[in-house]
Amino acid sequence: HVDYWDYIGWKDKFADPAYVGRQRAYAMTLGHHMVYTPQVVVAGSSDAQGADRATIEQRIREAKARQRMYPLAVSRDPQTGAVVLELPEAPLPVPATIWLVTYQYRDEAAVASGENSGRTLDSFNTVRSLQKVAVWNGHAATVPLQLDAKAKAQKPNACAIVANLADYGPVVAAIAFDFGDAW
Repeated sequence: HVDYWDYIGWKDKFADPAYVGRQRAYAMTLGHHMVYTPQVVVAGSSDAQGADRATIEQRIREAKARQRMYPLAVSRDPQTGAVVLELPEAPLPVPATIWLVTYQYRDEAAVASGENSGRTLDSFNTVRSLQKVAVWNGHAATVPLQLDAKAKAQKPNACAIVANLADYGPVVAAIAFDFGDAW
């Protein structure tokens, strides 16, 4: 969900300038001069038009063959209730940025104007917040995960933890975590 279409008369209630910032940073990293919707960035190293399933599946196969992924683990301390991320030892060529991306399984929005005026649109796995939580230099480590106030206010169902080389390079590790009653 992006905010660069707000000028046509319907403000996307799920958009956030941070998401557009991330999309533009990926465009620069991928050597593009523009962003578009719906755009899918696959493994931080290629993109495709969001409605082109065959191309997206091909990009996923290419990413799996090209980029080694390192295993992450998320757990909850049974005594303190703290949620922690376990990072393995990994020979990273440059440090990786660890992003915590919260999302809602299903949302809907009534559209008041624009090309979808009068419709109610369903969204699935809607990103609700994005926060940088650590930089991983390739050494094994335990990182406590906490939602900031903005993320908690969105009442997300789950999160994805994504490790990008540098800030917006290839993805070298990722995991999803269902909150349950964690936060």
